[in-house]
Amino acid sequence: MVENNKKMLANVADEKRMEEIYRHFQEDITKNIEMVEIEKVIIPQEYPRSHDKKQIAKLVAAFRAAGYCVPIIITRDLELIAGRARLEALIVMKEKIVPAVILDDVTPEERIALRIMDNRLSQDGSAFIHVCYRPHPDSQVLAER
Repeated sequence: MVENNKKMLANVADEKRMEEIYRHFQEDITKNIEMVEIEKVIIPQEYPRSHDKKQIAKLVAAFRAAGYCVPIIITRDLELIAGRARLEALIVMKEKIVPAVILDDVTPEERIALRIMDNRLSQDGSAFIHVCYRPHPDSQVLAER
C-alpha cells in the first residue's frame, strides 16, 4: 500500500513537472506548428549566435540532399527563439515559408534562456548527431545537383 502511494505521488509530481516544462504549448500540440512566411520572422539584435557562410552552405547542401525536417522555434509574435542557421539556409535557397513551432506566453527572460539553451544543445549535441545520422545512399548524388 505504501509503495502504491509513493508511485501515485511520483506520477502527480511528474505530471506537474511536465505541465511546467510544456507550459508554452497548447493542449493539442499540433496547434503550435504552423507554416510561417520567412520575411515575417523577427531576428532580435541580441540573438546569441551568428553563422558564417561556410556553415550556411553546409546546411543548404544538407537540406538539398536529405530534405528539411526540423522547424524553427518562434514566439507568437514571430520573434526567433531557435533556428537562425536553418532560417538563413532557407533564405539562401530562396524559400518563402518555414515550418515553425510557435510558443505561447514566453517572457523576455524565457526567450533569452531558451535561446542560450538551444545554442548550448547544438554545440554539445554535435557528436550525438553524427552518431544518429545515417545518410541516404543517394545523398551524395543529390548534394551534387
